[in-house]
Amino acid sequence: MTTLIVDDNETSRKLLRLTLEPEGLDTAEAGDGVEALAILENRRVDAVISDILMPPMDGYRFCSQVRQSEQFHDVPVIIYSSTYTSPADEQLALQGEADRYITKPAPAQALIRAIRESCTAVARQQRRNKPLPGELVTLREYSDALVRKLEERNAELEEARKVLANFNQELEQKVREHSEPNRGAVFTLEQPLSGTKQPHEANPLPTQPACPGSKGNRPVGTANCITE
Repeated sequence: MTTLIVDDNETSRKLLRLTLEPEGLDTAEAGDGVEALAILENRRVDAVISDILMPPMDGYRFCSQVRQSEQFHDVPVIIYSSTYTSPADEQLALQGEADRYITKPAPAQALIRAIRESCTAVARQQRRNKPLPGELVTLREYSDALVRKLEERNAELEEARKVLANFNQELEQKVREHSEPNRGAVFTLEQPLSGTKQPHEANPLPTQPACPGSKGNRPVGTANCITE
């Protein structure tokens, strides 16, 4: 039994592969809905596990394309998402003829059970006999889901912006507080430390009496006077 994993995140595909293969299931992988449709057209696939948020074709549109195909319309599709998790998102997935809707992360046995139950002969026959939902209803619900998700993302970005602004303000305040005590500790050559002596204030050298006929005293240690 081969399960096609459809997800634009390589790590998510690897985790699913490591979950399914030990249970005896073969796997194939696709990075989005367009790539998944190409795989379905060229090889046999028994079930599909698909993410929703994937460019250029998301999981909703991919599931709709599968159900409208003459070649593989009876292949079970299990939606597996961590982004679209509201009851309205689940309703839209099931309305688009997905067999199951599972929120990430899910236990391995829940995924295995969903695959096996969706692959029974009875489940396949039900998919073949069930009429597709009206296109206008599906498109309206699909658009509502996209708008709702964009609004949620915008709210998350705004909250993140506020947190970042507050952090910057706190950081600037701490820098100012740290700099204030050091403001008077800067000295220049024109402002010497208290108690230091300038060169002209140094102690004078000791002197001794001048030689006869000379003016002024002689520094200590100079030669004796020479007389003729």
